[in-house]
Amino acid sequence: MTANRRKVALTNSRVTDGDETLAVLSAASSSEPAVAADVPTLARSAAVLSNTADQLLPQSDSAVEATRLIRGRITDTQGQPLPGATVQASGAAASTATAADGTFSLRVPKPVAQVQVSSLGFLARQQPLNQDTVVQLTLALTPDSQQLNEVVMVRREKAPAPVAVDALPAGGYPAFKQYLKDSLDYPMKALEDRKEGTVQLSFTVATDGTVQDVKVLRRVSEEIDTEAMRLLREGPKWFPAIRNGRRVAHPVRISIPFRLEEH
Repeated sequence: MTANRRKVALTNSRVTDGDETLAVLSAASSSEPAVAADVPTLARSAAVLSNTADQLLPQSDSAVEATRLIRGRITDTQGQPLPGATVQASGAAASTATAADGTFSLRVPKPVAQVQVSSLGFLARQQPLNQDTVVQLTLALTPDSQQLNEVVMVRREKAPAPVAVDALPAGGYPAFKQYLKDSLDYPMKALEDRKEGTVQLSFTVATDGTVQDVKVLRRVSEEIDTEAMRLLREGPKWFPAIRNGRRVAHPVRISIPFRLEEH
């Protein structure tokens, strides 16, 4: 019994409080019977083991369960990223700013139904959210011509010239080209006649963004030309050009390719 106490004391002297359980288990596994003097040590070690186990058990995070994650990317109408744009949860304090590549990640309470996205020089946008746990957003902000007109004079220096912006399809030209590829319905007669080529259209984007005065500059066939004009009229909305801080009507030319190998 005396030898057993010495083993326990020696083991306890070489370990920290957190390892005390190992010392007791080592003593308990000895072939010699435990003595009454070791009972306090066993009780204390059992308490340490219980506390450690409680800390290792996974705990439910009610705060995380009551929220959902919004991720996305904010660009201008040309598809260029907007760093520093603010993404604010409507009716909640949650907000964040976009990174250099226009991306963001924001956790909001589940009841939040929409977010507001804003950036200096652009019109703020309210975006409704779906009910998914993880929401993916890709938004393009429109230049704000009124903000472009506001100039703060410093030291009576010459005011910078307002930014000139050409007429653009919503989402920029990369998104517009993808729309043409996805929505093009190759005319059956053109397929039978093995007709292909590139249609060139000219039109005017009015100050309200409507497409007007559409003309075919380069024709391929009647059926293909008609399909090209349909794609333009049913396509994404256009944003008017801005000159000297004002919206102006602006002529635009686009080319729409028709390739047989793609159909």
